[in-house]
Amino acid sequence: MNTSLGSSRRVILHPEQLAAIHQTLDELAEKLSARLVFLTQVSGQMLAFRGAERAELDVDALGALIAGDLAASREIARVTGTYEECQLILRQGQHSHSLIAEVGDACALFVLVSQQTPLGWVRMVTLDTARRLAELLQPSVTPIPEWSIETDALTDLISDSLDSMWTEESNVR
Repeated sequence: MNTSLGSSRRVILHPEQLAAIHQTLDELAEKLSARLVFLTQVSGQMLAFRGAERAELDVDALGALIAGDLAASREIARVTGTYEECQLILRQGQHSHSLIAEVGDACALFVLVSQQTPLGWVRMVTLDTARRLAELLQPSVTPIPEWSIETDALTDLISDSLDSMWTEESNVR
């Protein structure tokens, strides 16, 4: 796992991956009665969210703040020698609790729940979801079909193409 502050890994999603991510976030939001579920890249770029209306939320600012919070926490853990994979940042409040979980090395999951939701349950479900999302975000390898052409056929194809170009050009004069 790369624990550096500036991960340059870009996340590229296929439509099937994005659909699975949305379904996973929907399930998380439902299980926890979450007010907000937000998946962002460590660069701060929002990938998906559930909960608040987009008009109510500055997704760019929130994504950057989540990414910055995760980067600072990773660096604190690295400096103190306490870094481990799948770490969780927890903030307890009087009215709500927020969690930030690492999703692989390229993303972060932010969850906002009511203070009445049991924290042990929130932690367990959030970490499980972060692991599932990390699996979904793995780059898919699409096999490249083999393409082959026999050398003689290629030579004939090029020769015929060149002959037709010369023939057309000589007809133009």
